[in-house]
Amino acid sequence: PGAPTKLVAIPIAKDQIRVFWINDASVRTGFKLEQSSDGLRFTEIASSLPPVFYFRSVFNLTPNTTYYFRIKAYNTAGDSPYSNVASAKTTAETPTAPAFTISLYRGLNHSQVKTLQQCLNQKGTTVALSGVGSLGNETSFFGLLTEKAVQKFQASKGIVSSGSPGTTGYGVAGPKTRTALNSFCSGLALGQIFTKDLFFGMRDLEVLALQEFLKKNPAIYPQGIVSGYFGELTRLALIRFQTKYQILTSGKVDQATRIKLNEMYTGGFTP
Repeated sequence: PGAPTKLVAIPIAKDQIRVFWINDASVRTGFKLEQSSDGLRFTEIASSLPPVFYFRSVFNLTPNTTYYFRIKAYNTAGDSPYSNVASAKTTAETPTAPAFTISLYRGLNHSQVKTLQQCLNQKGTTVALSGVGSLGNETSFFGLLTEKAVQKFQASKGIVSSGSPGTTGYGVAGPKTRTALNSFCSGLALGQIFTKDLFFGMRDLEVLALQEFLKKNPAIYPQGIVSGYFGELTRLALIRFQTKYQILTSGKVDQATRIKLNEMYTGGFTP
């Protein structure tokens, strides 16, 4: 087959580069993508990319580092020549500012309350299982459910486990609790709904959010069942989503799928 052309590499994040190419032949079985750190010695990182693909995201890279890529097509007759070599440099790491800088307490309406709820939900100290305050439905209002979740967090960290907000700070994110929260929530993709791999047989709040999202498009998830259990119907719906957006059809929420899901979910798009 003919070689893919016009290979381009674009930095997306401190640990991610996206590689694009022109897919202009119909006799290909697929593509093989290679990566190098010096432009001389290449290692194959994807051996069977489908022939309909025209880009690939490469993850788990080192920040502030230049990487080189080349690609070739293949079919039953063998491999094509290589494309041009494309390079890109990942972005540098930047210090993360503390997420929580003010006292948070019942009755407060503030953006940091929403960040607090997102962190607690993602890390297992659930604010609510469904409805307002649940994963994907966090708000900036600090109500009773948030107070109870903060109390659970404080007790788990040995900060305080009795009293009241007014006497011991039980249920209030004061200085000591905020310090623990900033450490606890560090590195989380706050504001993102999907934070981990989801796969067949799993039961999780993020599976619930996935099903809620996919059912917005009946062509992708015609059954629309929202149970929190990742079964065969969810797997097939996810494959339809991956096919539509040219993501490798793994049938699970892997890193590439998670990025697309978060991009669409937080942007308010229909799958």
